[in-house]
Amino acid sequence: MYHYVGIRPELPFFKSISSNEFERQVIYLKKMGYYFATLDEYRYVKEDIGNICILSFDDGLKDHSLAGDILSSHSCVGSFFIPTDPFEKHHVLDTHKAHLLVGLRGGECLRMLLELAGEVVIDKSESSFLLAYVHDDHESSIKEFKRIVNYYSPFGTISKYLDEMLSITGLTEEASCLYLDSDEVSKLIGKGHEIGSHGCSHRLLSRLSKSDQLIELHNSKLYLQSTFGIKVESFCYPFGTRLSYNDDTLECLREAGYKSALSVEPREISRFDSLYEVPRYDCNRFRSIFPDWET
Repeated sequence: MYHYVGIRPELPFFKSISSNEFERQVIYLKKMGYYFATLDEYRYVKEDIGNICILSFDDGLKDHSLAGDILSSHSCVGSFFIPTDPFEKHHVLDTHKAHLLVGLRGGECLRMLLELAGEVVIDKSESSFLLAYVHDDHESSIKEFKRIVNYYSPFGTISKYLDEMLSITGLTEEASCLYLDSDEVSKLIGKGHEIGSHGCSHRLLSRLSKSDQLIELHNSKLYLQSTFGIKVESFCYPFGTRLSYNDDTLECLREAGYKSALSVEPREISRFDSLYEVPRYDCNRFRSIFPDWET
């Protein structure tokens, strides 16, 4: 699982890998004999083909244009999962505003947010959300900031405070050019990469009613298919843990015509896994998965 591919020295706390590191990972996997498949192709791959890897890219970020080029230069493919609101409504999603803010200010973001918004944006009625980000290697204040933005705050209630923080920190312009444009998505498609859905708004699906979940899944699929003339049957859960989706989500995926979906459970794929809960590793775990790989 990849998000940002490219170093941003102006954001000292930003988590990403360099394009050179990404390319070395691709070369290493090829050298180890891995077959590169998209999530859609994985459903049809024969068991005797050997080791398989699915490189997935979340959020439709501008960085993914370069990642797609690197993959294509090595005759490899990847799966790119796009939230459609940034394309349809031309706004930056709250989760990505938070990425930039943490990248610049680190744990100070929690204090900034609470000074601006107080406790009014926080709803901790769902106690299981306390477990979100528990195993991340961020400091505790960053984890709490991310929980507030992505889990505790009802959708839309925190946007204006994040916008104010972006303005204070001077990050507004950088936030406006985060995403791929339509031509770049078409280029990825033309090179054989898969485009899948990441919902419309990157909302936490487990907080939504079943009908609202179905709208997220159906509308994003319809937009991608009608805009780019492709068939979309793969989905990637926003935030990805079992806290972020529920049994209603699984029913809605089938109803909306999806055939597979990616979670973020960090382990190898088994042939016994449900195609609607395919696990995957974060790219930052690459060294722990392959101890002999050198950055």
